[in-house]
Amino acid sequence: MDSDGKRLGSSADYLNENYAILIEPTSAEALVNGLINAMHKFAQDEKLRSQLGNAGRERVQENFDWERKIDRILEIYDLATAMDIPAKIVNSVKPDE
Repeated sequence: MDSDGKRLGSSADYLNENYAILIEPTSAEALVNGLINAMHKFAQDEKLRSQLGNAGRERVQENFDWERKIDRILEIYDLATAMDIPAKIVNSVKPDE
């Protein structure tokens, strides 16, 4: 957990109520009951299925397509190459032989 009590490295980092039915697994029983309730809700509500599906598809297209990944990698590369790294640090790194 981080300092705000948020779980790190979990699906909560990628999901929100705009495109998912969230379940708070406070215990094994709560998880099972949450899954059952979510599946019933999802099965009975066509509008909800459509809304979450469309929002999820849009999020994936905006954030996880190859063009976006390439742009992000280039941003990181540009930042890394613009850094002023002292020569003593660069020279202290020995390549694997």
